[in-house]
Amino acid sequence: MHRSGGGQPNENLQSFAAAPVMPAVLPLKMLNRLITKFNDVMEHLVDAVRLRLIGPHLLGDIPQIPLPCKLDDALKAYGEPYEQSEGDVLPDTQNYTFEVHDLHLVQIWVWKSEVHQILYTSPRGDGATDLQTVFDAYGDGKEWTTWTEGYLYASADDSLRVWCSALPMIGVGTKEFVHFRDAHKSAAKEQDN
Repeated sequence: MHRSGGGQPNENLQSFAAAPVMPAVLPLKMLNRLITKFNDVMEHLVDAVRLRLIGPHLLGDIPQIPLPCKLDDALKAYGEPYEQSEGDVLPDTQNYTFEVHDLHLVQIWVWKSEVHQILYTSPRGDGATDLQTVFDAYGDGKEWTTWTEGYLYASADDSLRVWCSALPMIGVGTKEFVHFRDAHKSAAKEQDN
């Protein structure tokens, strides 16, 4: 044993030798938390690099507004529209088109003084990722009912519809508005025949 001056044993060495031995392996819970934290940091880093190098091309890179909501909510989220029209396609509606980050078009339809339908167009987006973004943003954490795989879905509470006929376009609308829109289209077809 090491001795310091005076021939007495070193007290620090004695207390160190008596200390309980800690395992060299981290407890599993702590290791899982560290891995999760590392993965979160890496995900944010990859997103930051992607946004910096490529731009905000995914639908998740822009805000999604709730339905129904006021026009002011859309203006706060997307800025001033570059185009607007009244009742051109559907009576008693106003249509607004926004360009967001030069990579997304967002068209909204106002009916009964509220936004009831949104059409997101993200030409450089990823169809599956963008569709999942819409499900997450509008589904309140619930599953969606698939009516036609890849094309038509209904929210768990049946209040919203999601459709995507030609990606990169994804639409979401209130059930009430979708019924109004579809009834108007059917009536217009009957008049044409």
